[in-house]
Amino acid sequence: MRCKGIDLKLTNHNLEAVLAALPDPVFLITESGRYAGVYGGSDPSYYHDGSHLVGLSMFDVLPRYAAESFLEQIRMCLERRCMITFEYDLGGRDVKGLDDSSGPKDAIHFEGQVSPFEGLVDGEKAVIWVARNITKRYRLEEQLRRISETDPLTGIYNRRRFIAEITERLEEFTRYQEAASIIMLDLDNFKQLNDTLGHQAGDNMLCKVAHACRKVLRNVDLFARFGGEEFIVLLPHTELEVATVIAERLRQTVEHLEPLNANVSPVTTSVGVGCLLMHDSVDSAISRVDDALYRAKRAGRNRVEVQSVADTLANGVSEKTI
Repeated sequence: MRCKGIDLKLTNHNLEAVLAALPDPVFLITESGRYAGVYGGSDPSYYHDGSHLVGLSMFDVLPRYAAESFLEQIRMCLERRCMITFEYDLGGRDVKGLDDSSGPKDAIHFEGQVSPFEGLVDGEKAVIWVARNITKRYRLEEQLRRISETDPLTGIYNRRRFIAEITERLEEFTRYQEAASIIMLDLDNFKQLNDTLGHQAGDNMLCKVAHACRKVLRNVDLFARFGGEEFIVLLPHTELEVATVIAERLRQTVEHLEPLNANVSPVTTSVGVGCLLMHDSVDSAISRVDDALYRAKRAGRNRVEVQSVADTLANGVSEKTI
């Protein structure tokens, strides 16, 4: 080996020192999942000491689901004869026999880089597994993702997140025929409230509405501000009949909110309800619910309207549900 013109002979001692200095932990793991060597990753603020793993099987020290998942990555790497990169979470408490008193306290988000090892280890094929702690990067990416999907005023999801979610639900509906429904709310006479009390009061009311409606909905329901004074809800695994009941609860919840000022009328909302239909697109599903909402507006506001009978029956949904 040459370094800056100087010949170096790496003795075993030198090589061990080089491997120990590697910033990230490196594992030599056999095809059956046995740890044959553990190197590097000596910074206790980033990694735990995994030296005790040598000679043990993944199934001896890891939860079974993790061991099976990791072994699948090893086999894939050896079959393809190329590096496999994937991400996973693992904490000190997940590894039996690990002293977690000196390493990171929380679970670590790793990027694993698994490459074929040239040669056999005790008669077995093996891989070199580099585990990089990317927790800081992962948390930053998650924070940026949340910001990009959240309405800054109300703290609920925004239009972008809703469109992404309903797109995914439409794919599931087409594949598995899983029911899903949509509720759209538009606050009545909201411009009058803004003009009378000012935009700050209007913003406060939007926050009150969002907070109150969120309490009515289930954890699985995706609630978003769709724009201006308009809100939208995606209810997975929910038939139209059930969605209509939930829509009425939302209407009543808004109607019973305490007014911001004695000089203005209580805020009410008009509501449209619909369900996903065969061959729907994102635009057609939302447009159908939007039509129902504006029927509620034209019929006097502060009421719930459901997608048309013709649309529903044409797609095989029972008339009873509307």
